[in-house]
Order: sequence, then structure tokens, then C-alpha cells
Amino acid sequence: MDYNFYRKNFEEAIEDVFFIQFDQLCFKLSVEEVLDSVALKIYKPEWTNDFESPLNSKSKIFFFDLDK
Repeated sequence: MDYNFYRKNFEEAIEDVFFIQFDQLCFKLSVEEVLDSVALKIYKPEWTNDFESPLNSKSKIFFFDLDK
């Protein structure tokens, strides 16, 4: 899988998102490598038990699509 290609596309997608609406809803955005995929994560820090590091917490809610 070409991680750089997908990471670049996801990061470009983030630039097109209406950040004001996300900020009002307290959503955060992140592009991460998950297993054998690149994921665009949309999350709220309170969706985890580890408020200091929500992206690295063992308990969290996020959705991703695996490259098939």
C-alpha cells in the first residue's frame, strides 16, 4: 500500500473541512496509520479515558476503512 499517497489525500481532505463547525462541536481531526491502512480520525477527547493522550489511549472510539 502506498501510505504516502493516502496520507497526502487524507491531509488534503482535512484542509477542505469546515473547521469552524468542527470546533463548535469539539471534534478533532487526525490522519493516522492504523494496521495496514491510513485513517482520517474524527474524534472527541472525551471519547477516551486517557484525556492526556486521546489518540494513543487503549479505550477510544474511532472508525476506519481498511484498504481491501
